Amino acid sequence: MYSYLYDIFLQEGQHDRTLAELESRLAHLHLQGAITRLSVLKAMYMEMWLKDEFRRGVKTFIAVGNDHTLHRLMCLTQGYPVTLGIIPIGKENTMVRVLGVPSGEEACHTLSRRFIHTIPLARVNDKYFLTHCSMPLPKGSTLQCDTAWRLQNAAKGVLSCSHVGPTMPGCITARVTSKAWFQKEEQSQFFAHSVSFQNIREVPVRYDGEELHASTIRIEATPFTARVIVGASFVMPHTAGPLP
Repeated sequence: MYSYLYDIFLQEGQHDRTLAELESRLAHLHLQGAITRLSVLKAMYMEMWLKDEFRRGVKTFIAVGNDHTLHRLMCLTQGYPVTLGIIPIGKENTMVRVLGVPSGEEACHTLSRRFIHTIPLARVNDKYFLTHCSMPLPKGSTLQCDTAWRLQNAAKGVLSCSHVGPTMPGCITARVTSKAWFQKEEQSQFFAHSVSFQNIREVPVRYDGEELHASTIRIEATPFTARVIVGASFVMPHTAGPLP
């Protein structure tokens, strides 16, 4: 049984035709389900909505919208034995490219194929993310990697972390990109259980389409997972042995 969560921005008239076509395609594929149209008022009672849907026997929840919609649904259903999916509409859909989910009606066929993977979740401070996060690194900043070693960045750069794609069990893949004046761009990539960073001022951290600001940041792998319907181009993490 399916339950569809429509994001607030889909109430704009410009999406009416797209939604009608999607609903027609879902009916043709026998993927109909209850539709919940998110509003400011309903957003206050999402946990109650989830419990009601779960008691009704719903085991598959589909976010209809963008990164924010899927991230909200992922956080809401954490701890429940359910499967998540997404039908991307509009902008701000970077997560679906990682998950290999096409846009428009093709996303309905992805749901129909029901190609499911259990994806490990990572965490930045107290916020969970499914695909990736990134943040700027000031010149001379130092990253604490696990408790064993440190990495110092001589020039301004960017730290990107992912828990999807080529990585190792129980680890995140971290990539530091930096470039000094008149020098070639340099990249360092490594696996770690956790990466910590402290700065005098707050820096913005982008994760799964969301954003937080903090001066002390810790990015780490977690034992939590999410079951997600993905596309054929999705790349699963490596299954090599864990780091010591």
